[in-house]
Amino acid sequence: MSNPYSKRATMEPLIPKRGMIRRVIFREISDLTVRKNVKVITDLIVRESALLRGSEDQFIEIEKDLRELQSMLTVAEAMEGSDAGLPKIVDSMRQLFVHAEDVVDAFVNERERQSNWGCFRRTIFFFKDMIARHRFQDEVEKIGRTISDIRSEAPSIVIRDASDNIQSAAQKLPTWGPSYRSYVKENDMMGLELHYKVIKSRLMDTDSSGTSPSVLSIVGMGGAGKTTLARKIYNDSEIKTRFTCRAWITISQAFVPRTSLINISTQVQAGLQVTDRHTPRDIELAKSLNNFLSSKRYLIVLDDMWTTRDWDDIRQAFPKTDKGSRIIVITRAKEVALYTNPKSPPYELQLSDEDGWLLLKSKIYVPAELEEVGRAIVRRCMGSPLMISTVGTLLSTQDATRKQWASVLDQLKRDHESVYDSLAVAADLLPSYLKQCLFYFGLFQEDYDIPTRRLIVLWVAEGLVWKDKSSDESPEVNAEKYLSNLIEQNLIQVVKRKPDGRVKTCRMHDVMRDMWVQKAKEAGFLQAQDRAQASSSSSGVTIRRLADHLDPRDDSFSHIHGDNSSNSSFFRSYYENLRTLLSFDSREGTAPGKDIGDFLRRGITNRCFQGMRVLDLERLFRPKLPESLGKLIHLRYLGLRWTYLENLPSSIHNLFNLQTLDLKHTYISTLPSSFWKMQQLRHLYLSESYRTRFVPPRGTSSLTDLQTLWGAFVDEGSPLANSLYSLTKLRKLGLTCQLTRCEQEVMADWILCLARLESLRLISIDISVKPSDLYLKPLSGLENLTSIYLLGRLTNAVVVDEFPQRLTELTLSLSGLDVDPMQKLAQLSNLKILRLLCDAFVGGSMSCPRGGFPLLQVLKLWKLKQLKEWEIAKGSLPILRELEIRSCTALQTIPEGLQHLELLLELKLKDMPEEFTRMVREVHGEDWYIKHVSVATRSPVDQQSQTNSNI
Repeated sequence: MSNPYSKRATMEPLIPKRGMIRRVIFREISDLTVRKNVKVITDLIVRESALLRGSEDQFIEIEKDLRELQSMLTVAEAMEGSDAGLPKIVDSMRQLFVHAEDVVDAFVNERERQSNWGCFRRTIFFFKDMIARHRFQDEVEKIGRTISDIRSEAPSIVIRDASDNIQSAAQKLPTWGPSYRSYVKENDMMGLELHYKVIKSRLMDTDSSGTSPSVLSIVGMGGAGKTTLARKIYNDSEIKTRFTCRAWITISQAFVPRTSLINISTQVQAGLQVTDRHTPRDIELAKSLNNFLSSKRYLIVLDDMWTTRDWDDIRQAFPKTDKGSRIIVITRAKEVALYTNPKSPPYELQLSDEDGWLLLKSKIYVPAELEEVGRAIVRRCMGSPLMISTVGTLLSTQDATRKQWASVLDQLKRDHESVYDSLAVAADLLPSYLKQCLFYFGLFQEDYDIPTRRLIVLWVAEGLVWKDKSSDESPEVNAEKYLSNLIEQNLIQVVKRKPDGRVKTCRMHDVMRDMWVQKAKEAGFLQAQDRAQASSSSSGVTIRRLADHLDPRDDSFSHIHGDNSSNSSFFRSYYENLRTLLSFDSREGTAPGKDIGDFLRRGITNRCFQGMRVLDLERLFRPKLPESLGKLIHLRYLGLRWTYLENLPSSIHNLFNLQTLDLKHTYISTLPSSFWKMQQLRHLYLSESYRTRFVPPRGTSSLTDLQTLWGAFVDEGSPLANSLYSLTKLRKLGLTCQLTRCEQEVMADWILCLARLESLRLISIDISVKPSDLYLKPLSGLENLTSIYLLGRLTNAVVVDEFPQRLTELTLSLSGLDVDPMQKLAQLSNLKILRLLCDAFVGGSMSCPRGGFPLLQVLKLWKLKQLKEWEIAKGSLPILRELEIRSCTALQTIPEGLQHLELLLELKLKDMPEEFTRMVREVHGEDWYIKHVSVATRSPVDQQSQTNSNI
């Protein structure tokens, strides 16, 4: 698009005359640009008053108008109707929003350029600046008049709660069709065994009794097996013995509190008198039931709960006691589950693709030649454990041939025609901000597994996520909620999860992708990059978001990888307003780095890219970044992970709006001193292996908004005492330390101040780069901490006794513990992955106590050279699925109690004594041993990639 200050950019009337339509329906209209402009303008008014000199009133006026229009759009999406004039109105609206963004950007770019001029130059160009100001004022007035026309064309829109859209969408979630139902028997627990064990263990846990009933929630789509699972637990003989007072009620969408309260009363035999339908009142009935239950240990199941209001209407009936009572909530909506108990994550009956694949392999043998079609079958099951297990049963009745399995896959695809319709309806009912997030998946290729840490910060950098002013939660936290919402509605698939249950990688379901890429183009969010599509577009060929997938059919392919023969004006027509550039060029050699460097240099020289927010070159080998990169002053995301880059342009200090700088897996060992001017920085990933020194300036650090500091190296030259204490918002911290004991004590005190910390990785080395002593204080006060990695000899061993209760992943390496750590670690009720590596324990005997490690699924013991005996008590490690023993050369016998691990799927052995390996193989088929365990002696995945891959 041309410069909005030129004569050619004069605004044309965009809205038809009044009376042309009676009602405007905005369902297909996005308010993203409005939201971004409102945010940009608000920030400018607050922080850059000098930059807006003489134009403050215009900015305040346009901010007011855009906010009003934003509210109208949010509400209007939920309205129904159609009109022949709608496509023209929609197209006009898009043009207006895009034009408004260009006007604001052009003005801000010009003012920021002038702010770097000297006094003499500013005096010479004073009159030119006045003309630019008047032109900007004219454009703002024209935009305001157009918005007024829009407002007058939609007088009947009434402001309502936009959350209704989300609720409506939730009610449209698909359920599975009949084609596989004939293979499912009533109360069939296929694929739900692990959930059954976990939830039952939580219900039977005598240590978690508190002053209020513990609420456990089960979340999943219709047909996922939620009620089947809960019914199996409810009827379990041990559960019946522990909870003699039980009730099961179905809430449903037609929930009537009074009826449900009477139903509970009848089942628990409370004997409440309710013969008169007018008395007692609901509140009195709830109070009476509360009084009756106060002396009981009860179990109440609330099946099919739809809204948070349902919980509010009934929760008063359940007393706060110390009897160990439990409530199970079954719902399709994760929002409802989190509302009933914000401190306990729900049990989601939606598997990641990787977990689904493991489940299928546990049901049937999968030949290597059928792995590809097998994984495709799992993806088509959309995370349903019940469906994956059922398909596994079906496949087990057929020959294991590509033809047979392909026919099952085809049947699943046909079943998904109805699923597609349901998903399309649910997606159409989403609010605008979630639609924009769905559009963003179109920048990635169909089978690309998108890291969540990358997606979240890209959304934030693009302005797709808003920070709620009434909350202190960061935009990143809100972005995670957006993603959870999309996953909950099965619009996004989970590929892998982290140990704490968060999503590690994801992608859009293939039944949705083509439709949403097209919608993104129609909405102007993505632009066609080939001539055939661009020529049919009314918006021309201007590209705002560019993803280079090395596709020769894209015009951008020749611009990036060609001979650069096109003239400057032609180049500007494409890229003048480019906001986002993602490269997926993972070729080896120097060509990728040279191509992208030339493209960036040419664009900056031609005064393109001036509004660029995102430059993501992850896995592009050594990009030749131009020195002029610092001119991209609006850049918020610079992704250079896995580029092996050796140097940064010295002009990087000009990127004062940068929010994310990702230098992980590069060869950059020194940050420029001017780096500390980046006061907007929120996420900093450095190269751990190259020990990038982190040397804050003495005094108070300027990076007060930093949430991620990963891979940094601190030594005696790092002024820790004062500078680090200003970094209080950290959620992820990874440090390699070369510090004295006194300096480590300062660091330990600082870590205890990080109340938001979720992930901690500390490595202690000496001057010869060998592991050294590591001093820490107990971390139990860090309630949000879920992942810990510690490498170094723990000089304060008591830290192992006082880990946070929410911990889900723990790695200890070279800790030098001489007292069995299992006795204390077994009490971490949320721990899912435990690694004890390289003399983390130097004693000879280790024991896992009865009832310990209730959620542990992965246990790795590497190089515990002194370990001779290991005992596993019955009832310990009840859901362990993977056990790896490596280089424990003193361990001569199979761990006592291993036969009790009923859910163990894989036992990996590496570099163990021959006698030990022979004994395992000899007894593998005996009755007392675990017949279904797969014994592997191959080398496991490299330690570094396993322990560091979740960040």
